[in-house]
Amino acid sequence: MAESRSSEGKWLEGLRSEMPIQQAGRLVLQARLQPVLHWLEQFQQHPSDPEAIHQLRVSVRRSEAGLRLLRPCMRRKTYREARATLRTLRESVSATRDADVLILNIQKCLENASPSTRPGRELFLGFLLGRRSLLQQQPLPLLPSQLQQQAERWLDALNRGKASAKSLTFGPFARNALHEAFERLENALKADLSDEVALHAVRIAGKRLRYVIEIVGPSLDRSLVVEIYPQLENLQEILGLANDAHTAIGLLKLVRSSLSVLGSSGKEYRPGLASLLRLHRRQQLQQRRRFQQWLNQWQSQPKSSRM
Repeated sequence: MAESRSSEGKWLEGLRSEMPIQQAGRLVLQARLQPVLHWLEQFQQHPSDPEAIHQLRVSVRRSEAGLRLLRPCMRRKTYREARATLRTLRESVSATRDADVLILNIQKCLENASPSTRPGRELFLGFLLGRRSLLQQQPLPLLPSQLQQQAERWLDALNRGKASAKSLTFGPFARNALHEAFERLENALKADLSDEVALHAVRIAGKRLRYVIEIVGPSLDRSLVVEIYPQLENLQEILGLANDAHTAIGLLKLVRSSLSVLGSSGKEYRPGLASLLRLHRRQQLQQRRRFQQWLNQWQSQPKSSRM
């Protein structure tokens, strides 16, 4: 498998509905796994580079979407192995990427810190940097060369595939994957969205639908690219900011609770931590309001136009 040299190419061109599924599947997996290999190498060489870890996580998620789309034509053992490998890789870098996002946000908060809030904000930044350093020391679950070998095996297995899938074309698989991704999002939106867990499920479902559209949209229905995809991008921005605020609030409470071990010397940090808690609670509330506006607009459209 040739190595990718960039993270570009989120849209998969060249697929056709009448294309044999093995041919289309190989194109999908190659296009999605090449960036993973590239960014895995970059992260291995530069583990402190936030862009490398961000692109690695995104490329793995896109590969997972391609894998789910092709599941019906892959042997169960091969699919499970590939799914487990990609999930383990994604989970191994997710906490580090989340830490990078928080560090950047708190660094911005320090720019306008008052003398009374600066000690607490600097304390929280130090906590995040220490946490990031510990996460960075954890070894990757596999090396680029190991992933390369596994990817070649998955592609070979896809070519051999299930006998029942050999006469099928890409179009039915694409439409089925798209329908399932839409239904997953619609079902997630029916839950009690005041609950953080339910809101997170909407975020994940929205991402999965985005990544499916990136694969099938250009060949199946351009309206998905032009009309639906921008709405999903907006959803991800809103819920991403809400999730960042939720994560920050949890960590701030953890740091605040540990101040008791410092006794009276911990008092100087409380104003800064309190100010950050207020800031992130406002952000959380603001993004929830934006999400409700997004939801109202999404649900005002006929379901047939969304699916």
